[in-house]
Amino acid sequence: MRVPGCRECERLWEKYTDAMFDFGKINRESRLAQLRRNSPEISALLRKGVEAAAYWRDAALTRLRQHEATHQIRSAAAS
Repeated sequence: MRVPGCRECERLWEKYTDAMFDFGKINRESRLAQLRRNSPEISALLRKGVEAAAYWRDAALTRLRQHEATHQIRSAAAS
């Protein structure tokens, strides 16, 4: 639940969007390396990059969900 005007919501959505973009980019590069049959070393590095990007993507989503939950708690308390 994105709250209009909440700077933290906007900041966290931006971080999550950036992390999703980074994950997609490195994942595509990794798949292209597999198709090109690049060296095992390059493939291993790209796999590690995909894993790291997935970690940061998931962490950004977790922080976003945790923040969004604070809005739901506040809304419930105000009712």
